[in-house]
This record gives sequence, structure tokens and C-alpha cells, in this order.
Amino acid sequence: MRLSSLQADLKNPAQWEISHIACLMVLFILVSPLFGFDDGPEMTLTDATGHRLQGVLTGLSENQIVFKSKKQTTWNLSDLLKIEFQHRKPQAFPKSAVLFLANGDRLGVNLIGMKDDFFEATWDDFSDLPSVSIPLESVHGAILQMPEIPSNRSVQVQRLLARREENDLLILKNKDQVFGEITGINPQKFLIELGTGETGIERTGVTAIVLNSELTVTPELNQPGAMITLTDGSKITGHSFRLVGNRSLQFQTVWGTELELPITAVNSLQFIGGRFVYLSDLEPDAYEDEPFLSARRAFKNDRNVTGGPLTLRGVEYAKGLGLYSRCEFSYSLDRQYETFAATVGIDDSTNGKGSVTVTFLADGKQIFSTEEITGKSDPLKVSLPLKGKKEFTIIVEFGQWGDVLDRVNLCDARFVKTRLSP
Repeated sequence: MRLSSLQADLKNPAQWEISHIACLMVLFILVSPLFGFDDGPEMTLTDATGHRLQGVLTGLSENQIVFKSKKQTTWNLSDLLKIEFQHRKPQAFPKSAVLFLANGDRLGVNLIGMKDDFFEATWDDFSDLPSVSIPLESVHGAILQMPEIPSNRSVQVQRLLARREENDLLILKNKDQVFGEITGINPQKFLIELGTGETGIERTGVTAIVLNSELTVTPELNQPGAMITLTDGSKITGHSFRLVGNRSLQFQTVWGTELELPITAVNSLQFIGGRFVYLSDLEPDAYEDEPFLSARRAFKNDRNVTGGPLTLRGVEYAKGLGLYSRCEFSYSLDRQYETFAATVGIDDSTNGKGSVTVTFLADGKQIFSTEEITGKSDPLKVSLPLKGKKEFTIIVEFGQWGDVLDRVNLCDARFVKTRLSP
């Protein structure tokens, strides 16, 4: 029967050719992912100066990205501000339990154990991924039961991050606090040494932990890298990136662990250490604040002025400055930068309140001043030329209501270096 069918096909060359082509197409679909022929994830690329392009990610290495828009191009990571993957629905914050690192990273994980000075944890939203190990010395603390109401969540996070303790601390549901040294974790209990002996505290009664701040070592990024934001709201600083088969992102974390995450779990990469310097990574040469009535308040790096995340109209930013009116601060440029760029607005925590204007000066001369910015204004993207300038000054002025809720964010605020000739 099979022989007669084959003989019939051979007698009909057109039918044989169609069958042959169909088989080749099926074979190509099956094997193309193995050789990198399949299209990568869709994304938006933003370069150091703020220009945006949409296209497809086809390759990523430690130093370069291959990006296909109208044509395929290769970019140095040092020239990029961020890449954002499309068709994602990221959470603003991990919804259940969150582990906070001393450098500001946060992971949506559940603690399952302790071994050899490492926490062992499993991902809350990515149950198919293997557990992750985090050194205790890198951890600031953890919230084990996140409040459902966003405002309560924000308050609890700010309070946790502000704490500095000389011992480990368990915060209980009934508001009691237990100080000592955490010695172990199991599915039922936290084990803590109190000085009079080890005792177990039921996990269900613990809402948060804070580790001994005197033993904490902040993990630092000592080479170009990026802040990776996941769809569950986790934020991880890493380096040495590699795209594996257009399906997963492999990288080294600042605390020393290699991770491989599905690309569908990655919302964005914000690059650090490239052809620009974030103002939040610099110390201003001069800073003055003149509150309308209340006490003086310092600016915040990579947080809003209350200590919470920098957020403008529902979008959270990993880098930037949190400021209050009125304040003025200056930076020396030494003629090495060509552009200042930032996204300016009043933080979402004001619920639409607040009113300011922001003025920018170069070498003492005004180069731009915003119109009135309120808590309901759309974020304002600013890009200002600085080539040949020696000093840059930012002034945040009072608005209509003095300094009431004037929580100004300069998100992604950066000096872009002059590009060197090849």
C-alpha cells in the first residue's frame, strides 16, 4: 500500500514538490530555535540620551545587545539607559513575601531555610524555578506577610528599611518584638538565640524580620551591569548577561549567585556604569534647603523623600533623586558631559497634591525652567545640553501651597558623557 502511494506521488511531480516543501517548513520550525533563527522578545530600547526605539531582541552578551528594528543593529550596553520588554503586566511590588537586600534589591521569595550563613528561598510567583541562596550578610530584612492595601504596604516597607538594629529582630503579629540571633528556619518556626537559650517562634506569628545591621555588608556592583526588574516586582542588580536561546536571561548577581530566569519573567533592564553617571551615585558639591515652615530635610538617593520607591503615575523608577522644595544643589562637570537628562514629576504618594517649579542652570545661567508641576501633571522628560560647561545647578522652588507635599522626583537623572571618537 505504501509502495503504491509512493509510486503515485512520483508520477505527480507537482504533488511531490508540495509535500517536500511542507516537510522542510515543518523541519525548519522545529530546529530553528536550536540555531537562534526564531524571533526574540519584543522590546523598547532607550539610549543614554533618552531616544527610544521599538524592535526585537535577538542577542545579548556581557557588553553588547543585538536589536532588530527596521534592520538589525548592535549596541554597546554602555550606550543604553534601559530596555523594556513589551506585552508584560508587571506588579508594582511582590504581593506576598519580600526579601530586602542592603543595596536596595528586593526579591519576591519565601524563606525556607538557613545553611552555612545563607538563606534558602523559593520564588513566590515563579514556582518552576529552583530555589535561590542569598548570603545573610547581604540581607537587610524581610516582610513575610505583605499588606494587601498599597498605602499600608508602603508604610511597612519604609519602616522596615529605616530600621538599624544591633541584634536580629523578629516582629510579631501582635506587635511584640523579639531580639536575639536567628539560628535557623524550618517550615514551622524561626529559631532564635535569646542569650538564655534557643527558642522557636511560630512562623505564622511573625510578620517581618530585620537582621543585625552591624554585620551587614552592602553588595556592590564593581563593573558595568544593570538593575533587572521582574514581572513580580522583584529588583535584582547583576552583570555578565547572556541571552540563552531567546528564552532565558542568565546573569551574575551582586551577591555572587548565578541566576537563569525565563525571559517572560523579566520586565526591564536598567543599565548602570555606562556612558552616563546617575546623580544619585554622585555627591553634590553644594546643597541648600529652605523649608517653608518645617524642619530641614535631606534629599534621598534612589527613593522619594519619604523613603519609598520613586513613582510617577504608576511607573516605578529604580534610579533618581527625591527632593523637597525649596532646595538648590550643584555639581562640578569639568566639561566632560554633553547632556543632562531626567524625568521630572511629583511622587504618586501625594495623591495628586503638591506644586513646584524646577529650574536648571549651567555655569550660573538659566538654561531651562519648567512651568508649574503638580501632583496631577504628566511626567516631564528633560534633556539639556551641557557640552563645555563647568557647573550644573538644580533649583526646586515652592509652588502654590508652600512646601506642602512637594515630593519632587528627578527620575533617571543622569549626566551623559561626551562620546569618545573611535
